[in-house]
Amino acid sequence: MTTAPTPDSPEIVLTASYAMDDGRYANNGWLQELPDPITKLTWDNAALISPAYAKRLGVEAGDLLQITIDEKSSAGTPVKRQLVIATLVSPGHADNSVTIPLGYGRKMPQFYELPYAGADLKERPGIEEQSGFNGYFLRTAANPHFAVAGGQGIESVQVTKVGRTYPLSIMQEHFSIEGRGLVREATLEGYRANNEFAKKIPGEEELPYPPPSLYTHPPLDAPQQWGMSIDLNVCTGCSACVIACQAENNVPVVGKLQVAHGRIMHWLRIDRYYASRKPFNQDRGEWPENPEIVHQPMPCQHCENAPCETVCPVNATIHSEDGLNVMAY
Repeated sequence: MTTAPTPDSPEIVLTASYAMDDGRYANNGWLQELPDPITKLTWDNAALISPAYAKRLGVEAGDLLQITIDEKSSAGTPVKRQLVIATLVSPGHADNSVTIPLGYGRKMPQFYELPYAGADLKERPGIEEQSGFNGYFLRTAANPHFAVAGGQGIESVQVTKVGRTYPLSIMQEHFSIEGRGLVREATLEGYRANNEFAKKIPGEEELPYPPPSLYTHPPLDAPQQWGMSIDLNVCTGCSACVIACQAENNVPVVGKLQVAHGRIMHWLRIDRYYASRKPFNQDRGEWPENPEIVHQPMPCQHCENAPCETVCPVNATIHSEDGLNVMAY
């Protein structure tokens, strides 16, 4: 009989990866470098656990955990399944539960290409020598999605701290700026009472003047002015726009190490913020127990303020009178 998960015998949940699915897209560099909508992790998967469970285990993001499942085969033979995987704390995650996205963990991916008709297959290196951890080591036909003590053939589930760390490339705070406010939101009633609430949040007032610049913006005097708005009430952080932009503009993939150095080159990003009625200070290790999540898209601004426009020596890129950056080809 299946027992309820406990700190000493947690539940293991195996899910399809948001980007890799079951691993079929592991050779796609765009998807490997796509930040997860919730964790903002790139190039890896991790064992997602709640802040409370992480505190009990004494682990932080990047600490390695060993997951051990003792079970019996259909023939009654004892079987031990183990996986060592990095930890990632996820506020709002269920306690006494570990979620592992599948689709990662290949040690030496390979491509095969046919250079010309009639030639032999030529082998060349894959995009990364190692990417993540193979959750399939814990998966069986009898328990394909969940592993918990008392499940079919499962006698015990244990999670222990290994004592080593693993580098994770998380990009949520790569572009944070000191003194600039975070996402600002209010209820509909609050907006109706004060539609300028975003400018007057105590301690997060907008900067009084725009930053100084040597560049004079062209006059926008056409009767029609282009603009774009994003409905933050419906944005789920799916990041389809990030991949579409990368494809349209030939944005390069930089790899896990360069992402860790803050050099990811996406032209737009989707920032994720946790919201809670109870104040918390992440810098002091405080996390909300059951937070809401707010997604804030940050477009590139190239249509309005393309960096090439101010420096082009031949005036190949200019500003139109209706507010768009245009190119002369």
